[in-house]
Amino acid sequence: MNKIYIVSLSLILCSALLLQPAFADSDGLNTISKASLSASSMVGGTVAGTPIAIVRKTGSEYIGCVKEFKKDSNTYKFWGAAYSAPVAVVSGLIKGPVYGAKNAIHYSIDKPFGKEAFSLGKLEDITSVKVKAKTTIQPNMDKPESQPWGTPR
Repeated sequence: MNKIYIVSLSLILCSALLLQPAFADSDGLNTISKASLSASSMVGGTVAGTPIAIVRKTGSEYIGCVKEFKKDSNTYKFWGAAYSAPVAVVSGLIKGPVYGAKNAIHYSIDKPFGKEAFSLGKLEDITSVKVKAKTTIQPNMDKPESQPWGTPR
């Protein structure tokens, strides 16, 4: 029984040593190592970057809420600051994990283990992505212009 283990182990070792020069100058090996580095950066960025994003988003939400009371009297500023704290905490707890995961996934592909992957860079607004809508409508000559879906009443 020991002979079978020794022979199979030696065959595995020989095949590993013989295949090593075949992968030495391969782009596949670089792709595999970059993919594993990106994947580990995504996991690390999600685990460490999510609490950072929660704290940063809570702070930015609090500042945004307080700025809305800037032109009011001192009484409104005081109560506005008191009101803004729980609103900012709830908003930060909701938006922070989304920003943390998005930053970890988005930035780990190009720059693994960069400061942006750990939510230490600029927190981009998720809703700020501009989508250009197609607004040109081709006229249909068979239907009237006032009701393009059918015949006029």
